[in-house]
Amino acid sequence: MDRRCIGDLLANAGFELADLAERGHGLQPLMERAILSATAEKDITAAQDLDKLVQALEELSGFLQRLSLSVDPEVAVDVGVLREGIVLGELQRRLFSQDSHLEAVPAAAGELDLF
Repeated sequence: MDRRCIGDLLANAGFELADLAERGHGLQPLMERAILSATAEKDITAAQDLDKLVQALEELSGFLQRLSLSVDPEVAVDVGVLREGIVLGELQRRLFSQDSHLEAVPAAAGELDLF
């Protein structure tokens, strides 16, 4: 049985979301160009949805990282079934890593609001 601390799993998931949010920020120049050249309302709405998505990823990342700090380190779960549900190998490795990410500082959330 492969057991991991729930707090570590939550922290790892939080850092994965933070990474996705950072990648979303990298798309903002593309998003700005799309807005400037948009001729249809649906294009502008799609760009707004991308901005909301990045903001939600940042919020969820912070939430999971803060939640991970409140979990008793003795509380662990068997990750066998959890691991089976993750088909991306690299993501699986990072999510179930035993390296503690709790000391890392999450990226600061941006305040960019294009709309």
